[in-house]
Amino acid sequence: MNLNNLTITEISGVCTPVYETKRCNINIKNRPWYGISFAIDGEISYSHEGKTYISDKKHVIFHPKGATYTLDCYKPGSFAVINFQCADSFVQKNFVSIPIDDNERFISLHSQLEKITLFNSTENNLEKFSLLYKIFSCLFNDINKNKICPVLKPAAKYIEEHINEQELSIKVLAELCHLSESYFRRLFKSNFGFSPKQYILDVRIKKAKTLLESGNDKLLNVADQCGFSNLYYFLRVFKEKNGCTPTEYRKLFYKEIL
Repeated sequence: MNLNNLTITEISGVCTPVYETKRCNINIKNRPWYGISFAIDGEISYSHEGKTYISDKKHVIFHPKGATYTLDCYKPGSFAVINFQCADSFVQKNFVSIPIDDNERFISLHSQLEKITLFNSTENNLEKFSLLYKIFSCLFNDINKNKICPVLKPAAKYIEEHINEQELSIKVLAELCHLSESYFRRLFKSNFGFSPKQYILDVRIKKAKTLLESGNDKLLNVADQCGFSNLYYFLRVFKEKNGCTPTEYRKLFYKEIL
């Protein structure tokens, strides 16, 4: 499922239905909205076009607009549901089961969205849309994380948390994954399309560009915050990747937004 072209035009409903085992085989015809749902507790299934999708604490279920399907309750519990409409550019005809690492953040966002929908005026549409987009942002991140080879996840997490440190050792990353350095390099490149060193440099340059766009900090400080060992190395790498110096990039960026 491609979330990049998802444009939400209306939040049609936010609720927390409770299902019991005696309420089985609920038939839904021609669903009028798109939707997402996930288990707060309990477990239910959706049967659509010969396939079954399990909704539990480890999966968020995307519901397609116009679908006809059957809902069955396996374990009684409560479920978070958000219905919405999208711009015509977004089309998704099938159910999608999205694995998630932690449903607590989704429960928190859904709870906030439900309270605003129930008790606040329509003037808070921006806040409601912001919360729903935040939910999809979390889903997008989880989708990307699940594309990573499980063996490499400790290294990916370590890079994310230590990108500003000058010494990001390939040896340490390989040890975190319980791999030899040579095999770690090969596996990392086949998974990410870049060598570990190149990947780290790309992330650091992206961070540097963000810092250059958002402030007027000295280049030495920008280099230090991005984990570059010295200013001259930062200047050289930045120009190689962007075709201009950090100073030129900052001037160009501000010129474009004025």
